[in-house]
Amino acid sequence: MAKTIITQEFVKKLTPPTSKAKEVYYDTQLKGFILENRGTGTQTLYYQTTIQGKRKMIKLGDTIELTVEEARAKCIELKKHNHQLTTQPQEPQTNPITFQEFYDTHYLPYIHTHIKSYETNISVFKNHILSHLANTPMKELKKNQVMQYHSSMVKDKNLAPATANKFLIFLSNAYKLSHDFELLPQTINPCRGVKEF
Repeated sequence: MAKTIITQEFVKKLTPPTSKAKEVYYDTQLKGFILENRGTGTQTLYYQTTIQGKRKMIKLGDTIELTVEEARAKCIELKKHNHQLTTQPQEPQTNPITFQEFYDTHYLPYIHTHIKSYETNISVFKNHILSHLANTPMKELKKNQVMQYHSSMVKDKNLAPATANKFLIFLSNAYKLSHDFELLPQTINPCRGVKEF
């Protein structure tokens, strides 16, 4: 962990760390603005905040996708939004979280920091979950829909049963993670009871 002013010039001069998996830099001008420099060569910018007493890492993007200044502007907007959430009375959520929102805001930051080889997670989530459920609110997905799609992956799409089972396992894990983040109540998991091939 190091503190510095994160700039485009600073990012260009960085080289992948060789003695450890990643280096983390905290911006001294904008609280919560973080740069993660990985040994794999990827450099990712995050906004770190605390919501309901829990620390959350929100991915802003890779340095290939956006400039440092673009990420900084994005971070400022998120900070404003977070300030409004913490200073104004909380109202019932009118727009339930969709799979795409869950993936971008919670799932990606989590697997980046907790799972060493997360490429499989990203591949399964993008190809088999977001491909048809991206705009679906997580709390509205029904067990019979999960069963139908699980079966159709083998019967209609001619995918291997193991691939269909991965979809089921990763979808169930997404719901378990949503419980940990207190996004959904423990009772909601449409994968519960669905049998694997």
